[in-house]
Amino acid sequence: MDDTNSIGKPGEQTSEFKATKWAMLASTLLPIAALILDGLSDSGMIENKLWLCIIGGVSSTLAALGYSHGRTKTKVAEAISLGRIAAAKELNSKQDTES
Repeated sequence: MDDTNSIGKPGEQTSEFKATKWAMLASTLLPIAALILDGLSDSGMIENKLWLCIIGGVSSTLAALGYSHGRTKTKVAEAISLGRIAAAKELNSKQDTES
C-alpha cells in the first residue's frame, strides 16, 4: 500500500491489528492456564473449584469488555482522523483548481 496516495495506514500497523493479535495469543494461552489450574485443583492445592469458575468468568468478561471498549475508541478516533484527512485533501484540491 502506497501511503502517499491513500488515506489510512496498512493493516499491520493499526492498533486494532495489534490488539487482535494479543487477543488471539491470549485465547491460545488461556486453555493452557486452565489446564495448569485444573492440575493444581486436582492435587488439592486449590480446594474450592467454585471460586475458580467465578474468577474465570469475571476475568473473561472484563477482558472482553476492555477489548471491545478499546476497539471502539480506536475505530472512532480513526474515523475522525480519516474524515479530517479527506476534508483537508478536498480543501487543497479546491484551492488548487481556483488558483
